[in-house]
Amino acid sequence: MTIIPIDTAVGAPSRPLSATPRLVPVRSGRWRVVDGAGRIIGHLDDVSDQHGSRFRASRYRRATGALVTVGEFHRRTDAVDALRYAG
Repeated sequence: MTIIPIDTAVGAPSRPLSATPRLVPVRSGRWRVVDGAGRIIGHLDDVSDQHGSRFRASRYRRATGALVTVGEFHRRTDAVDALRYAG
């Protein structure tokens, strides 16, 4: 299994390396997003259709017991940042 580090976006405030999320492959086209402390902060799915390729960011909500889509993004780093900063 390969863990993929995610670089911060250009112009984003610098963060300690330990705070940089990692992507852990779950299956083809799906990754678990893990923060620097090892906590799962969400999932990322590669979505491709006639409109092109996007990354869908989802987060688990205890209240509903389901994954809730945070958004779809053209850049993987944007999708990861949405998970990092979503409440």
